[in-house]
Amino acid sequence: MLIQHCPQLQDLEANVPKEGPHFLSKLLGASWPRLIRFTISNFHFGGDSNVNFSALAPSFGQFIKNHTSIQRLYIAFPSLISPEYTDFSQLSHLRALAIPQCPYPDLMFHTSLPENIELLEFGPDIFSRRTFSLLPRLHSVIMRVTEEQDACTVLDCLPSTIRYLSLQPCMELWVQYLFPHLTFSN
Repeated sequence: MLIQHCPQLQDLEANVPKEGPHFLSKLLGASWPRLIRFTISNFHFGGDSNVNFSALAPSFGQFIKNHTSIQRLYIAFPSLISPEYTDFSQLSHLRALAIPQCPYPDLMFHTSLPENIELLEFGPDIFSRRTFSLLPRLHSVIMRVTEEQDACTVLDCLPSTIRYLSLQPCMELWVQYLFPHLTFSN
């Protein structure tokens, strides 16, 4: 019903269960010419984003090609993204891109990102100084930081345009950066 009767749809959030490739396939095969926000998230809090939907990567790539009006895109399932099929440069209106985990660390360089992105959410697997240099309008960053990652490196790479920064989930890294003389014990 949603797919056939909602041509004016602008905002779609799909909470996809890991058993839901058929459901997701239907969504990716649909067309909403006015879609500006598209979110594919986990079915439940703490859901498994490592579910393999790679068979749907070509459909996701085609969905991107057919929905160039998207301004905000959140993809919780990294297996949907493939350098072979996904080209974010086709989304000329894209302002916010969230890929909390990415199976291809160099994805940002295999496909051009529209330079008008203002908010970028990503995991440590695709962190790079070059990522920031490609996005001159970037002012908000949400980054998943692991304990192995040096918080100082992240902070040193940020461009001067950043107005909002969220490093998640390890608050201990911030404390260590701000107060290097403190030591932590378990």
